[in-house]
Amino acid sequence: MSPQPSGRPLVLVTPHADAIVRGTELYLQVRAGHTKLQVLEGEVEFVERETQAVQLVESSQEATAGVGVNVAT
Repeated sequence: MSPQPSGRPLVLVTPHADAIVRGTELYLQVRAGHTKLQVLEGEVEFVERETQAVQLVESSQEATAGVGVNVAT
């Protein structure tokens, strides 16, 4: 897969959060009550849908957003 053009990040939208991808390798798990993001390489801007709380998730980090859960690492 080719890298995204500069200024046009890949945005993954779930019921709980937006994951704005600024890196190359990640796992995104969507369940009924939460979305979990794990970044293996690069960084992802993770925006909680309800509160718009933003977390920059970098290599080897993870974050979770969901019903009754603020963005947490």
